[in-house]
Amino acid sequence: MLQRLVEQRNAIQIMTQESNMGRAPTVIYPNEWRLASDMLTVLSPFEEVTQALSKHSASISEVIPLLHGLCSIMKSHHLSEPCSVEKLGAAARKLAANLSKELQWRFEPIFANSTFLLATLLDPRYKASCFPSSVDVNALKRTLCQRMELCDPVAAPARNEEERERPTTSSSTSVLSFLQRKKSATPMRTQHLPSGDVDAYLADGEITLTDDPVKYWSGKLQCWPSLTRFALHLLSCPPTSVQSERVFSTAGNVVSPQRANLDPVHVEQLVFIKVNEDLKKHFPSHTFTTNFRFKPRPLPGL
Repeated sequence: MLQRLVEQRNAIQIMTQESNMGRAPTVIYPNEWRLASDMLTVLSPFEEVTQALSKHSASISEVIPLLHGLCSIMKSHHLSEPCSVEKLGAAARKLAANLSKELQWRFEPIFANSTFLLATLLDPRYKASCFPSSVDVNALKRTLCQRMELCDPVAAPARNEEERERPTTSSSTSVLSFLQRKKSATPMRTQHLPSGDVDAYLADGEITLTDDPVKYWSGKLQCWPSLTRFALHLLSCPPTSVQSERVFSTAGNVVSPQRANLDPVHVEQLVFIKVNEDLKKHFPSHTFTTNFRFKPRPLPGL
């Protein structure tokens, strides 16, 4: 709503002038328009992160990079760094400072959660390029090898020596732009790599932020079978409950007044097909073949 208000500023000013003829003027003053624009600049990254984590293909591997980018942008606003052409006003900087403090307090445990960290490391869009500077990448790689040993005792652990990330600053108000700039600023070392799937994966070329990490790992199953299975295991975890909540809406669309006599088992199968229809193109057609047939129930009195 605030975004539409700022976008329609000229139309709103003309409308208020015409509607206030002969009466006391009711106008939005320039300082109020500036405040609305500043608030929109501060709050827009939150909407961007919310939409990114609510996608059907979202994974927990995106949580730490997006939160790190969001915290960095709020910090840049709070420190009054130029985000575009002009600086933010005092009210917007205070809001950014409070939001930055709340983000650190509420999400600090996530930045120390090994599951989230490993999922991000195994996401080829990010790898080790989008971690906060407090994350020890070498220790995280050792944890990954230990976890892989527990999941697959036959697989040999990878021993490695890898570089730390270089801290990167960005004044962009877009979280995805911040992550892209940080990826570009982090060098990829290719020399003196010990043997091991983890090192080979980290040395492999990265994909763009818009590519599908599952598709990447599907092509690496023959090359790194143990690492691929472990990566897909982590990347399959959704970051929010949005998709679970959307299933109820999907079921409501399947069961309608015109189809109220569907068997519950058939409803479950139809919902499964509907929710996973975008994955159908990646699998053979027989994978989604169902073994049920609809038998129309006779109408009462016939």
